[in-house]
Amino acid sequence: MVEVQAKGLFAIVRKLKVGNVNGLKFAYKLFGIFGKSVVVLAAAGFFLLLIARHFSSVSIDGSDADAMSVRAAIHMLNGVEGPTSPIYLEVMARQPTGVEVSQIEFEAPGVKILPIREFPVVGSGGDATKYSNDSKLRIDVQSIPLWRVGVITATIGACSSELVAVKFLSKWRIFSERWACI
Repeated sequence: MVEVQAKGLFAIVRKLKVGNVNGLKFAYKLFGIFGKSVVVLAAAGFFLLLIARHFSSVSIDGSDADAMSVRAAIHMLNGVEGPTSPIYLEVMARQPTGVEVSQIEFEAPGVKILPIREFPVVGSGGDATKYSNDSKLRIDVQSIPLWRVGVITATIGACSSELVAVKFLSKWRIFSERWACI
């Protein structure tokens, strides 16, 4: 039945007259000139849309932001060796979860991580003076400017670092780092 309808439509186009040219020749001329260009332009536009979607900026997903924060903290603490005072961690203006703390302590051995709320307040006892701002680590996810790319800031004391993380094979990896100290 579909074949009959196609033949019927073909017959209508063939019988159609435009000036002195029958409908079929007119259609061939019309699509012969513009048809290939339209198809090429449509394919190129679709390809560009796919590329734009692939590299477009996305909103920050909570699980991705947490994973980037953990990776940045591990990166910052990997150079710490020997006995150190505990590191007080703040992740995106909140306390780190137990899972985040255990993952950081597992991948950065020898470092004791405590939530920022346990940081001793100055004047609260004899131990408060031995801890400085150098034992506070603050991690903030700034943005995800491209798909699978994130910008993170890490602050320890008077020094700040900007990290660029890339998600590769479902894991966040630190791609570059830039430091500045006051």
